[in-house]
Amino acid sequence: MDFDRSASPSRPAFTLVELLVVIAIIAILIGLLLPAVQKVREAAQRMTCQNNLHQLGVAAHNYHDHNNVFPSGTVTGQANDAHIALLPYVEQENIYRLWKFTPAGMQNWGTTATAATTSPSANIVPVYLCPSNYYPTPYEQLGGYQWGWTSYLCNGGTRSFPCLQQSKDGIFYLDSKVRILDVTDGTSTTFLFGERNHRDDNLAKVDPLNDMQTWGAWGAATGVDPGGGGIGIYDPGDTHGSTPVPINWLYPSSTTVSVVDENNRLCAFGSQHAGGANFAFVDGSVRFLPNSTDLVTLQRLSVRNDGAVVTLP
Repeated sequence: MDFDRSASPSRPAFTLVELLVVIAIIAILIGLLLPAVQKVREAAQRMTCQNNLHQLGVAAHNYHDHNNVFPSGTVTGQANDAHIALLPYVEQENIYRLWKFTPAGMQNWGTTATAATTSPSANIVPVYLCPSNYYPTPYEQLGGYQWGWTSYLCNGGTRSFPCLQQSKDGIFYLDSKVRILDVTDGTSTTFLFGERNHRDDNLAKVDPLNDMQTWGAWGAATGVDPGGGGIGIYDPGDTHGSTPVPINWLYPSSTTVSVVDENNRLCAFGSQHAGGANFAFVDGSVRFLPNSTDLVTLQRLSVRNDGAVVTLP
């Protein structure tokens, strides 16, 4: 028996209105899904950042166990600072063995053409990088040199930069030799390391040659400034943070350069995490502090021995 196709009911096609409704529903669902995906991604990145800071804290304690002090923030007469001293303790012994500690320091830097194979300071150290931080280029670049980035700053107390104005009341500073026993305010209420936010559009507009994109190298904090301005000064601007200003403080909107504001911005702790930044404490814990942390509390957390009672926010 032949099947009569003409007798079967025809299937109606989608109308244009129905198609548009379906597309609109899909767009709404994607719009609802994207923020959730971004939140999950940021949560994972924040956890990675906290793990990095925990590893840095463990490395600093292992260094202390071997040397009875935390590493110096920077060292007079050497191309050396805390990030360099901690390399063997974050599984980067191979870079450490290549490092030259003679005063000039420039022999550890490499030009763009040769850095990938010849410059110890151009190496990317994963534990020194927060995945949420802003990195405008693969390397920090200035004056024909390039360096590997770091997202994490040593706690220099209430003032870490410029070098000659250091307060020396934190854990790391020029020629520091701080022991755990010197942290009399309590290891659970004193910073060891904190994050830096490398994005500041205001500063980039006012001083594009000296904005946050040129301050982020773990291996360029000592030696001779390629611009000639830092010769003889062991500069902590790349690797030290402090608390003259609140968390995530940005350069004020202005059309003029202010040296005071630039110095304060270089000191500031901060991050690209929403609402605050992660800090490693001397006791080995890692905590997230909100931007709303008042400045007095922040400063007390950065000082090792002022005797003040502080409550964590």
